[in-house]
Order: sequence, then C-alpha cells, then structure tokens
Amino acid sequence: MMPGRVPTVLATPISRPACAALPACQMFSHRDDSSASKAHFCALYNASSWPQKVETPPKFDCGCRGTCPAKPGPGPSPPGPPSPNHKMCNKLQGWDYLDANLTVTDNVLLNDCCGVCNTTKGCAVSVWTAAGKGGHPNGTCATKVSRSQPVYSGGNTAAFLPGDVPVPPPVITEQAGLVVGDMKLIVGVSVNMAVFTGPRFPNASTPWTNNNSIKVPSFGCSAPYKTGCLFNVTADPTEHHDLWQEQPQQMARMLERLKEISRSRFDPNRGPGDQRACAQMKKNADSQGRGYFGPWLP
Repeated sequence: MMPGRVPTVLATPISRPACAALPACQMFSHRDDSSASKAHFCALYNASSWPQKVETPPKFDCGCRGTCPAKPGPGPSPPGPPSPNHKMCNKLQGWDYLDANLTVTDNVLLNDCCGVCNTTKGCAVSVWTAAGKGGHPNGTCATKVSRSQPVYSGGNTAAFLPGDVPVPPPVITEQAGLVVGDMKLIVGVSVNMAVFTGPRFPNASTPWTNNNSIKVPSFGCSAPYKTGCLFNVTADPTEHHDLWQEQPQQMARMLERLKEISRSRFDPNRGPGDQRACAQMKKNADSQGRGYFGPWLP
C-alpha cells in the first residue's frame, strides 16, 4: 500500500522488500484474495494487543518501513454541557442580616436561596424569609451587599453564607443562668421578665403590673457572635454593665460549666396552669389591689 492508500498490485513474496525499496512507502498490506480469509487483517501499530496473522507461504501480510508507530490512545472526550452552579453554602437557621439589599427575589424555595447568592455578583450573604403563615414552601430571597449586621429573628428566616466563610458559633436560644462567686452568666435570645424595677416597684414605667394584656419585657443576651451576658453582681448589682467582651476567658469558663451541669437538668411537664392560684391571689389583695400567692389547694 502506497501513501494516500493508492493500491499497487505486487506478487506476495515481494511485497515487503518492494516497500522497503520504495522511499515513498511507509506501510504496506497484502492479501491474496483468491485464497486468504477475509478474517485475516493487520493493524499497522506496534502493539501486542492487535493481532497480525501471517501464513506460510504468505497469503496475507502487512507491515511498516522500520518500526510501526505506537497504537494511538483514545482522543479527548468532547466537552459536555456546562454544569450548574452548585457551590456550597452554610445555612444559619433563624438568622437575618440588616445590611442593605442587593437584590430581592420572590417565590424562591428555602435551599434555592443559596444558589441565588452564588449567581449574584457582589453577594455577601443571602437571607430567605418565609412568605407567610400556612406552611407555604416558597419565600423571598434577599441578597446583601455586606454581612456586618447579623441578628437572630427566629424560625421564619434563614441566612446562607458562602461556603468559604467560616461558620459562626450557634446562637443559644433557650434561657439559662449560672452564678459563680461574684459573676453571673445569662444566656438566651429572650430572657423572660428581664426588667429594671427601680427603687419603687411597681411604678409608672411598669404598666404590665396592672394590665395583663401588656407583656412583661424580655431581654436578649444571646445573639449572633454573642454567647450571653456576664455581670459582676457585687460591683454592679443592677446588672447594667455587660462584661462579655471585657472578660472572654471568664465567659468561656462559666459557659463550659453551664453546659456541664445542664446535662443533668430535669424539667418535667408540670401540666396546665391552675387558675385557682390566680383566684386566691386576688382574694389576698390589699387596699391597693396588690395581691400575693398563697395556698389554694384544698
């Protein structure tokens, strides 16, 4: 066989020497069609996995000038379709960010809010907010230009941080407290009845004492990037000076101790409230309407 697959008919015994004597011949293949099986073939590569069947006297032969080239490997696979953007996010349930909005997209599933941030240039964090009551799966996804104002808002929101942003410590939602010596640690996003009573109590600034429709104020000690409140009750008996940033080591020690003793906490279901207690308190009221709890069970 000549270059360009131009056939040259030669007698079998002289095919190989004929190619060797012809400078333009690089490979040759010969078959005696009158007697050779069509199953006989040659692969003109220097690889043992490709058989070359030669009969004697040769009815079929093939070869190369010198050493045949190595068998080429498979070519590169054609490029597939572009893969969708599936970057990871760190979801912070109950978190919100008060930073300025970059974009706002309605009718978004909760976990899809991660992808909205990944595909929005300049997104520092995205916040998903439930559409409303009724368990509707869709909500609003807002991307933010920065993430400097995190807040804990409860179960109707979730924030999605880019995957390369370190995960912040979890917010301690339930209220608890610990006193060790002069120091007092309080944790929880909503510490009930956390009010400053003043020298005289009740007074005009405590309307809930005479109006049950007004909720007693609560105070948030735990928040994003804030474990809780720390007070020195001897030096600061009214608990106005929060030391959580000034004494981080003391804060960490007391938090570990609180975690340790909380493992054995026993808080059984005490059943529904007994209105007879309230009735008895009203009976105990003085001339100014101030009552006190007393025995009410028969």
